Amino acid sequence: MTKPFRFGLQAYSSSSPSDWRKLAKKTEDLGFSSFHLPDHYIGEGPAQRGCNHPLQNLAALPAMTVAAEAKKSIRIGCRVLCCDYHEPVVLPKEVATIDWFSEGRLEFGLGAGWIQSKYGQWGFQ
Repeated sequence: MTKPFRFGLQAYSSSSPSDWRKLAKKTEDLGFSSFHLPDHYIGEGPAQRGCNHPLQNLAALPAMTVAAEAKKSIRIGCRVLCCDYHEPVVLPKEVATIDWFSEGRLEFGLGAGWIQSKYGQWGFQ
């Protein structure tokens, strides 16, 4: 059985809560099948510039929940949640709760992390 090719959108930030909801709605209205954001916590400065990623002003878990409420069929997710940034006892429960509220539309990606400049700024070795 083959599955159709799908396209998703990844967003890093928003200027307001209403703009975030509008972006999630528009993503679905334009025919995208998923709406994702990354798991970056670093603010403006040398470490952020060193990792070559856009500045992200939203935390992934609450932003995914709001996006899921904005529309009822688009899949939502984080690309990818870094193990080192989250409490291992808490994260599974938070993710399961988001999946429950979104009625099974969460796409869960989990990774080890790799951007050295971020780890250095937080004192990770």
